[in-house]
Order: sequence, then structure tokens, then C-alpha cells
Amino acid sequence: MRKTSVALGAVFVLCAMLVTNASCVEIMISPSTIVIGGEQTCVTVHADIPYIAVAGGVTLTVEGGGVVSASSLKADDCGDLVAKFSHADVVAAIGERRGEVSMTLSGATTIGGSFSGTDTVVVKQKLEKR
Repeated sequence: MRKTSVALGAVFVLCAMLVTNASCVEIMISPSTIVIGGEQTCVTVHADIPYIAVAGGVTLTVEGGGVVSASSLKADDCGDLVAKFSHADVVAAIGERRGEVSMTLSGATTIGGSFSGTDTVVVKQKLEKR
């Protein structure tokens, strides 16, 4: 048990050293094309920051639009952050924008700092079948 605690403590210290007070992280938003009126249920953001270094308050801000809070957070197989957002909430934040739209993921770190990263998606309206 003591070895596990020491190992987890060491991981936490390493993560804290990697994440400074204001870190810019690489992110990837999936799907890369958001279809308004489509059948998608969530928007997933993979971030290049250790999940263990994230304190919470994770949001997705749409350029010129609204802000959406993450519906869930978890670690991927590499231990990095995966944040999920409601598709309906993201669509509401997008509003009337179409074409390329930038979105910024941001949140707080466990050492009292913050992180953010920006990616661009394509927003399209679903075509009605005739």
C-alpha cells in the first residue's frame, strides 16, 4: 500500500511539473464536422494534459458564441484528459454560425493554474431528404 501511495505521489509531482500556471495544450475535437440537426449525441475533446493534473471547471467556448460545461471527464489509455460535451448544448452555443468555427477547451489544474487549447471544426446544416 505504501509503495502505491509513493508511486501515485511521484506521478502527481511529475504532472504538476508538466503543467505550469497557464498551460497551452494541444486538443482534438471529435467529430471534426458538427452537423446541425444530425444524429450525434456528444462532442468529445481529447487534450494533451494528464487527467490527474485537471482539477475541474472544464468548459468549451465557441468563438463568438456560448460556453458549454463538460458533461463528463475521464482519462484515455495514455492517461490524458478526455472531456465530453452534450451535442445539443454545443449546437446551442454555436448558434447561427456555419463553416469553420474555433472552439477553446479550458479548465483549472490541480496546482492552481489553468490550461487551454483551441481547435477548429466545420459546422454544417443537415440536408433534408426529398
